[in-house]
Amino acid sequence: MLSCSDNGWVWKWMTGEDTASTLRMKNGAEADVQLALRERQRLDRLLTQEPEHFSLLWDIARGMVDARRLLKIGAPQSTILKRLRDYGYLRKHLTINPLTRDVLLSGVIHSPDGPMLIQPFVIGSDGDKAIVERAQKEIDESIAQWMQEMKPRDKGPDDRSR
Repeated sequence: MLSCSDNGWVWKWMTGEDTASTLRMKNGAEADVQLALRERQRLDRLLTQEPEHFSLLWDIARGMVDARRLLKIGAPQSTILKRLRDYGYLRKHLTINPLTRDVLLSGVIHSPDGPMLIQPFVIGSDGDKAIVERAQKEIDESIAQWMQEMKPRDKGPDDRSR
């Protein structure tokens, strides 16, 4: 898996642009804005759909749990660890993906209803705010485009492929 600072080529591949916008996260790490926001969305889905997986990943990010030790002793969480690795949150040797860790450490807050994910960046200026808003808009547009492309095409009366 890639580290936060090595994602420039991924940005170019995803967008065709030569440079990615990076900002400082609340834990002090620098990260590509769009990649970090996408990771936050993935983590938010994990929190919503598989809260026990999220909880274990959160503990790993904070250094409260040693994933390799859990797997070695055959703890009940072993299955969850394997799934987190399959999802790309953990690396092959069960170390946490640095981008995942940084987004968790910078974006998790606790509410009366439990943990929540917020945007993980330090917003120090209107320019920083605009960068985050633009990246989120681009993500939303790419998701909308993908969803449009996934819709079944309606075959009209002129469709001769039937």
